[in-house]
Amino acid sequence: TYIYKKQELPRFDMQIDQIKLRIDNLLLPDEFKEYILEFLDDQKNLYLTKLSVGSTDFSKNAHRLFDWGSDRLDLLLTNTPNVEFKLHIKHALQGAEYIKKRFEQTLKKYGIDSFEVKIDSFSPHIINVGYHSISIGSEIRRFECNIDRLVVHEIESHVLQTENTKNSPTPLSEFTKYGNQHLYGEGLAIYNEITTRKITPSAFEMYYCRIKAVRLLHKSFREIYQTLLENLNPQRAFVMTYRVKRGMADTSQPGGFPKDASYLLGFHEIENLINENYPQELLYATKSPVLSAILDKYNLINTQKTIIPKFLG
Repeated sequence: TYIYKKQELPRFDMQIDQIKLRIDNLLLPDEFKEYILEFLDDQKNLYLTKLSVGSTDFSKNAHRLFDWGSDRLDLLLTNTPNVEFKLHIKHALQGAEYIKKRFEQTLKKYGIDSFEVKIDSFSPHIINVGYHSISIGSEIRRFECNIDRLVVHEIESHVLQTENTKNSPTPLSEFTKYGNQHLYGEGLAIYNEITTRKITPSAFEMYYCRIKAVRLLHKSFREIYQTLLENLNPQRAFVMTYRVKRGMADTSQPGGFPKDASYLLGFHEIENLINENYPQELLYATKSPVLSAILDKYNLINTQKTIIPKFLG
């Protein structure tokens, strides 16, 4: 059981309800108005989820943000992507400073100077892309082949989406639902890892087991942990179980935080869009292809200025 400090938050839910009333009275195209109202509902769910961390309502609120559906997860567990792995030979193990240097070189290659890459000793085992900075945990060690994967995932996927969103001519580009931001953002990053053949067997195993962990959220922490031990070592199994049970008042009870299903589930969503000839530029223009399509329809984004990965040509 984890003890969480009670969140002290302003009454954003009341403010959101007031904004919804004002939006509903605006003269906007129906699909635009519907999207904005859904976005505001999503922001209210996000507020309630944060407010309920450590309470019995947390899991119910979190599942509103990430409404994946158990059938979709079961399908992923039985029909995994056909992935080709490169044979990596004699790659050296490198630390955070080396990763920082590689990230900075890639940012320079794309002419992006709005991100600071820094070493983080507070969260020593995490890499995180924010709005203006990229944090690399001070204790992180990766083989060079895995760093190649990180460049594709963190810079040529997450950073490019964030940079394009920041440079958009309309603030509406920021209106991405919380679940969609993770679903399509992580899905695009995994799609790029797989299609560039930078993904490693250990990374793919991690994405698969995260789906498995989310599918087991009806079980207790111990039961999920014991199941994951079939595929993972004790440390990785514990961290993965912790990730899906974080926020719970009592981790022996059913429920949890289903965000981690977004990786492989998002991959399939992106793959389907590309198979349907969805424009590549719109995948990077914002953090949601649903939002990008609406903004593009009403000429509110300029895809000519959208930065896309150089491996797309």
